[in-house]
Amino acid sequence: MTDFVFSHCNDKHKAIRMKATTEERLILPKRTEKTSLSNDELLILDFLVLVGPTTLKVLSAEEYPWHMNTPYTHSISNQDIAARIEDMRKSGLVNIQTIPHGISMKLNRKREYIMYSITSFGGKQWELERNPVWSRYCVCWQENICNDEEENTLAFYCVDKEIGRKCAEITLQANLYNFPLNKLKVSPAPPGSLLPWKNFPHEFVWTVQPYFEAQDYKSEVYHQHRIWWSTLEELQRFL
Repeated sequence: MTDFVFSHCNDKHKAIRMKATTEERLILPKRTEKTSLSNDELLILDFLVLVGPTTLKVLSAEEYPWHMNTPYTHSISNQDIAARIEDMRKSGLVNIQTIPHGISMKLNRKREYIMYSITSFGGKQWELERNPVWSRYCVCWQENICNDEEENTLAFYCVDKEIGRKCAEITLQANLYNFPLNKLKVSPAPPGSLLPWKNFPHEFVWTVQPYFEAQDYKSEVYHQHRIWWSTLEELQRFL
């Protein structure tokens, strides 16, 4: 059975963010200590908040840093993680849902995924700890990337449309993406477009069709001029 995960980040962006000093690898994101969540529980919520619903295997200590794109992971063993997340479900932090996924010809029975997602209450507890600056939140997706019948689209989802445009402009200047700036257009996004567990009063999306020409990435441009965040690592500069 193949595990899957819903993620905002493409491989190129992930590879850029993985560069960290030895000291950075020892530091967990800031927390306010306003809740009774353990560090391990908070790390699990980090994943479910910012990456989205996933399977138990992806949440394992071994898989977590690869999918979350972090230099750290939680300390829950494979033997204990199911029970620990079940406790989080009982506390109202996590949803557990069984989703049908085709039929196993070998076993002649329906296959199922058990998916884990955050609840509204869990999201509020996470917000108390991480203190996110939502007005500066922006995520970029490449949509239709696997569909040859449709054009690929870069989509910059944001709460503040000016922050979203700035994100698009800087990623272009830094050669993270390559697209015609004059073709960039904005429109309202449906509620829940940025995060499946949270609706904002207004959500926007800037879209454009990219070019696929190799460019030399300019990290200093990207980091010096970035006024948005997409990951916990990036959020730290605004706290």
